[in-house]
Amino acid sequence: GVMKALYESGILDCATYIAGLSGSTWYMSTLYSHPDFPEKGPKEINQELMNSVSHNPLLLLTPQKVKRYIEALWNKKSSGQPVTFTDIFGMLIGETLIHDRMDTTLSNMKEKINNAQCALP
Repeated sequence: GVMKALYESGILDCATYIAGLSGSTWYMSTLYSHPDFPEKGPKEINQELMNSVSHNPLLLLTPQKVKRYIEALWNKKSSGQPVTFTDIFGMLIGETLIHDRMDTTLSNMKEKINNAQCALP
């Protein structure tokens, strides 16, 4: 709601930085990782997001996906980092919201930020 209003009013174009907490950061990740953002605005991306969350949640637990989750958690633990429920929950949320863009990094978004197409996240 808020990002859509800021985008449509043109206020988002004036922002240098945007920040969020918890669910807001997941939403920002969805926007910024989208290949057509900011040309495609929150209204269109919100529709894609609604389609993503309307799928059967059991699809997150296919054998291939569970294997990938376990490998990622094992790699984290093997590198000496603690593994918590947050890691598992984060993978499931990411798989739901940005499943086809899970490997996106801030470096991938550099072009949009360098050209001042959108605010720094």
